[in-house]
Amino acid sequence: MIGSIVIATSLDNQVKLTQVAKQFSQSSETISASTQELAASANHLKHFIENLETSQSEMRHQVENSTKILGMINSVAKNTRILGFNAGIEAARSGEYGRGFSVVAKEITKLADQSADSVNEIRRLLDQLKYKVDQVANITQETVGIASNQKASIEEISISIQNLANAAEEIEKLAKKV
Repeated sequence: MIGSIVIATSLDNQVKLTQVAKQFSQSSETISASTQELAASANHLKHFIENLETSQSEMRHQVENSTKILGMINSVAKNTRILGFNAGIEAARSGEYGRGFSVVAKEITKLADQSADSVNEIRRLLDQLKYKVDQVANITQETVGIASNQKASIEEISISIQNLANAAEEIEKLAKKV
């Protein structure tokens, strides 16, 4: 009789242990699959951010090229201002005959000043844009680091969960042998 109770209790414990081991194994596999998806997503995010970083670098280069072009336009404006000033002097020398040319010289000087002012305003806007691009670059670099760390952590978790799943399978095998 005692032997029957011990065998029944042992069989009952074996069934419970087998069920718990199966549940643990199934949960571990589900978590493992989820962490693998999360790792793939983190990797995708990392590549996306790296592309963003490349675009930001290209934007910075374009801002620098625009600044060079503005320098050339500013130089033209300065030369035009000098030409307008010289034209005004020549118009004054011409006396009565230079009055019409004097008006043209003043307009040329006025356009040169407006061009120089516009160049300075565009340069100020480009400087602000460059500052913002640099801020985006810093944030992007930090985000790449965070994404890389997340990916590494997720991969470590995935490996640990896979080890737990393997252990659960071993427990299940042992429970069936008991």
